[in-house]
Amino acid sequence: MTDDTLAHYGQFLDRHQGFAQAACVTYAQGVDEDAFIRAFGGDPADTASRSLRELDAELAPYHYNQIPCALLVTRVGDWLVGIEENGFQGSRPEVLRGASAGGAAVSVYWNVNGTNRFAYHVAGRRAVGFDMYHPEERWGGDPDALLDDMADLTFDAPWASGLVLAERVSGVRLDDATLAGVFRRVFLTPVPEDLVPEGVEDRAALDDPFVRSVLAEPTVERLPEITRFLAHLVARDTGVQEDPLARAALAVLDARAHGRTVAVDGLLAQRLTTRADDLLAESRRERDRNAFRRMHAMLGLRDALHDDLAEAAFRIYWSGGYALGDADASLVNSVLGRCRDRALRDAAKRGAGR
Repeated sequence: MTDDTLAHYGQFLDRHQGFAQAACVTYAQGVDEDAFIRAFGGDPADTASRSLRELDAELAPYHYNQIPCALLVTRVGDWLVGIEENGFQGSRPEVLRGASAGGAAVSVYWNVNGTNRFAYHVAGRRAVGFDMYHPEERWGGDPDALLDDMADLTFDAPWASGLVLAERVSGVRLDDATLAGVFRRVFLTPVPEDLVPEGVEDRAALDDPFVRSVLAEPTVERLPEITRFLAHLVARDTGVQEDPLARAALAVLDARAHGRTVAVDGLLAQRLTTRADDLLAESRRERDRNAFRRMHAMLGLRDALHDDLAEAAFRIYWSGGYALGDADASLVNSVLGRCRDRALRDAAKRGAGR
């Protein structure tokens, strides 16, 4: 049976090349269509009947980086099926929380770059999640929940294997007739990202008073403080906090966080770049991972001096992703990066409403 089902999905993907390149299929049981649509960030009152081909024609006039998120919904037996061609909203825990609230939801997502995720949520919580290239590395509240269903799947054909597993969970077979059908189409406003990723809410690293205060009120006014906090975090974790150039950059960021305007040495950014270049050479010469991390720390401190406060906060967060080695520090960096994004999004909404 496994060979037959796997062959079915392999051939199915071969026949639907656009779908095979990038898609997200979400199956849900226990919610009605309107609740399912709302879980994705759609408005049940603003839908239309469309085939996949009709949706493609609807989206054709858009520039590739302005194509709206769209979801096609149909019912197969007791399960709802949501299809996003070249989309990924159904792979997100923020969406699956609502989609599984009344029962269970399964999501299979992949794109042209190989980014992918299989997810199984029950009663609003993630039970199992994994990268289909590495199904042995699972996470969630019950990572072995689907182990019996996965036992004979090698995931050598990862997308087809993910669809096989989804069929085993839901009993729903995705086939040509499904894709050729008429769906309920809805355009989506993406559900805001959780500030704290699911499953780490109780981590002690998030009890820091500053982190708690930003989580309570993530606003653009906090951006200089976020930048300062992350800069110090990166400097401490990588051990560059006593480097004279790092100290000079941190002093500027300290002043900005306290609302003071300070003159920045015009050569500081250049010197930080030169120091980073030296550390890169050292990392290659000595094969020293710590030198590589210190390089990213120096680049992050340089970029945190950017005049645009939103850009400065983004760049130190981005550098932190490469520089930080401590798991708790990485979590704080991720959470404050999400707070930065939420602050900017909320400010944009307020501006658009004026």
